[in-house]
Amino acid sequence: MNHLSSNDRDRRLEQIVAYLDGELSPAEALQVEHQLAEDDLFRQEVAGIERAWSALDILPNATVDDRFAQTTMELVVGAAREDVLEKTRALPVMRRRNLLGKLLILATAMALGVLLVLLYIFAMQLTTVAATNAGFDPMAAVWLPNGVFLLVGVWIYRTAPK
Repeated sequence: MNHLSSNDRDRRLEQIVAYLDGELSPAEALQVEHQLAEDDLFRQEVAGIERAWSALDILPNATVDDRFAQTTMELVVGAAREDVLEKTRALPVMRRRNLLGKLLILATAMALGVLLVLLYIFAMQLTTVAATNAGFDPMAAVWLPNGVFLLVGVWIYRTAPK
């Protein structure tokens, strides 16, 4: 039996159980009986299963009354109630964390916005000084920061989640 695959072992066990239960067709039962006569390992396996079933037959039949079902349901309902209470208790904490996360994202976005505005103002001042004192072309001085920040704005617009 060691050389059989798991699938073959399952099919073999299924065949043995069906044989012991008398559920096989006459041809299938004859095939099992032929294998029992020829294969010692198969015969030992069938005998082991028969012994296990006999041992189960010796055990007393357990009977349960309505109280068993009632107590089982009480345990299940109690566990479900505890689960709901635990999740209900955790809900305010989860909401608070969610709100704090959103506020942190908002504050970060606002800080980045203010930083961009300050950078724009700095760039405008820098190009104005360059145009006034260093001979930089005044038209380029006005439009250079606008062009750069136009590209930054388009990039932010395209990459921002919608």
